Amino acid sequence: MQFDFYHVQIVGGDLIHRLEKFLPLIGHLQCAAVPSRHEPDEGEINYAAVFEAVDKLGYQGWIGAEYRPRTRTEDGPGLGTKVRRDALPLVAPSNFLKTNAFFLACG
Repeated sequence: MQFDFYHVQIVGGDLIHRLEKFLPLIGHLQCAAVPSRHEPDEGEINYAAVFEAVDKLGYQGWIGAEYRPRTRTEDGPGLGTKVRRDALPLVAPSNFLKTNAFFLACG
């Protein structure tokens, strides 16, 4: 099952509790800023805390970001590009995410 932080926040919030509850069923995580659906470096989700929980829970799968770029796709992480997580502007990147983030920009 895919766990999309953007949609979970829009529908009901309580992201970390829901992640803990459903982690045994989750095969993929996905993120975007709420409510803008831009790159996950703004908005109401504290991704630093979320990614810390992801690490503490031992999640080892992929984390994707499906978002609408603020400017041009080429200026962001890029379409279908595997990037180093610590190269992104988010605060306190997850240890796992430092080398295993996959970003898909929808523009």
